[in-house]
Order: sequence, then structure tokens, then C-alpha cells
Amino acid sequence: MPLDLISPLPLAVEDEPFRQRLHVELVNDLYARAKAALLSLMVVLFVLWHVLGEAPDHQPWIGRIYFALTLVVVVRFAMYSYLERNQAKVPLPKDRHMLFMLGTFMVGIGYAGLNIAAYPFLSTAEFGMLIACITGINAGALLSMSASPSSYIAYMAPSIGTLLLLAWIRPKPGYGLILIVLLLVVRPFGVGRAP
Repeated sequence: MPLDLISPLPLAVEDEPFRQRLHVELVNDLYARAKAALLSLMVVLFVLWHVLGEAPDHQPWIGRIYFALTLVVVVRFAMYSYLERNQAKVPLPKDRHMLFMLGTFMVGIGYAGLNIAAYPFLSTAEFGMLIACITGINAGALLSMSASPSSYIAYMAPSIGTLLLLAWIRPKPGYGLILIVLLLVVRPFGVGRAP
């Protein structure tokens, strides 16, 4: 059986007849939670801009990436609101899920771009604040995307993965402790998951 991206966890044999209904409900839950999460994300993006400190003054791409990321969030909000009201436009849960997952991945890529562009210009304190901000964003995303672990991973992997990779490849003084804290907080399927 191919991997089920909507619900990759196996179903009990007796629950298998309910798989399609489960998919519909899980995708509906994703879309219902997305609107509030995206509105909250707009506020967090404002905070994130300030966390970047003076880095945008040194690297003009940061402002462009930030604008593109904000635009993606606004478009996602509009698209999800529309599709929640007009499910007949994209009737199959699998297709609606793929649209959702694509949107979450694009936001994750936006964070990755910000991380890459800003990293060389961040002080240790700013880098620590960036990690705290991105980790907090991912904690909220874990809650809003709890219906689809694959969507959360598509969101989390680029944003947190680039922070880990950058700090590992090009370490700066004080970043080791920040990385240890991040590694303790981030687990394979979420932020703060119990061992």
C-alpha cells in the first residue's frame, strides 16, 4: 500500500472502511484551523521582522524574501477561506491536502530563505531570538496541523532544518548551546513531544 500523506499512521483493519470519511474530516480540520493560524502568523511575522535586527540593512534580499513570505501567507489565507466555503472546486480530500501541503511547504521555504539570508549578519542574541521565534512558530504549526503530520513536516523541515544546518556548517561563538537547546526541543514529529 502506498504511503498515505493525509494520515500516514496505519488504521486498524476494522476501521479501514472509514478511511475516506477520515480523510475528509482530517482535511476539513486542516482548513478550519488554518485561518486562525495564518492570522496569528501575520502578527508573528511582524515580530520576526524585528528579531532580524539590522540584518535587512546589510542584505537587501531579506526584505524581498520577507515580502514574498508575507504574500504567500496572505494568499494562503484567501485560498483556504475560499476552498473551505467552496469544497466542490477541489472535491477530493487528497487534492485539497496537496494544496494545503504545498502552501505549508512554501512558507517553510520562505523561513529557510530568511534564515539563509540573515544568518551571516545576526549576533548571537539575535540568532537565539530567531531560533526562539521559529521554534514558537513551529509549535503553533504543530497544533494547527495536528491532523496531518506530513503537512507539519513539510513546514518544519525547511525552517528549522536550515537553522540547524547553518549553525553546524558555519558555527559562531555561543551557537553551540543554542543548537543543543533547539535539538532538545525539536523532535522528529514535533516541538516538545514527549520521549
